[in-house]
Amino acid sequence: NNYIIVVDTINPNISADFKLVDSTMKYNKVENNGVTQHYYNDEVEFTFTVKEANFFEDDVNVVVTKDGINHPVNVSWTHDDELHYGKFKLSGDGDYVVKMDCKDQTENVMIDSTGEEISLYTSEIITVDKTAPVVKIDYVHEGNVQKTIFTVTEHNFRPSDVVITGTMKDITGADVNFTAEQLTEILKNATWTQSGDVYTYEYDQYVNGIYNLKMDYTDIAGWNATRYVADEFVIDHGEPTDVKIEYAKTSADTFFEIITLGFYNPSVTVRFTAYDTSAGVESFTWGYTKESDVSTINHPK
Repeated sequence: NNYIIVVDTINPNISADFKLVDSTMKYNKVENNGVTQHYYNDEVEFTFTVKEANFFEDDVNVVVTKDGINHPVNVSWTHDDELHYGKFKLSGDGDYVVKMDCKDQTENVMIDSTGEEISLYTSEIITVDKTAPVVKIDYVHEGNVQKTIFTVTEHNFRPSDVVITGTMKDITGADVNFTAEQLTEILKNATWTQSGDVYTYEYDQYVNGIYNLKMDYTDIAGWNATRYVADEFVIDHGEPTDVKIEYAKTSADTFFEIITLGFYNPSVTVRFTAYDTSAGVESFTWGYTKESDVSTINHPK
């Protein structure tokens, strides 16, 4: 009577695989608090393999979310006897989760490679990140406090990926008691302020010195930020020391003054001295008073 009776007691066997479309790009797997996340810096091809003698594409239901929102995909199927391959791509930046359920026409639920029945396959988090991070260092001067503001623009930001290099020296060229490595550790362990994909941290606990800083960042997907080379800045918490005024005459002037019994009045050099190993001495401000009835010839103006 033109009927075909199908007896099917075998569960459809499914497996899932995902990989970079371009194998030359980068991949990184991260375990964080029991959650596995796969980072790719280019588009990903996802493949379901279903082993089923009586396969119908409509028996497979695939749901993809991107950043928690349903994301439509077009599954393309190919067939090789009892093996059936469903492929689609994940292209745009975002965190993807793929879910799939499958029952054959006789309501046999799918099983995994171990033979265990599963009602729903749920992938681990698949992150596509095709955007390089951006870093920057800004300065804020508030009263006597010099702050540096470190900024990283990166969706998948981790403080542990920040690296600071450069020099920290006094005016003589000697290293100060603070290093770029120490600053890096401070930033790696800091609590950064977040605004969308922009993360900032302000720091102001510098020792005296002349600072030339560089900032680097490599994100989890393997993208390198363009190195930021900051302008030189100086931290100087102290006043100049050993400030003094000295008067000096040449040996010849002193000799003539003696043999003329004081009637020879030599010119006098006034020397101002101060020390500052942090920022150096920029200038002196000074003044003098002149006694009455003293000649105005050769006096300072």
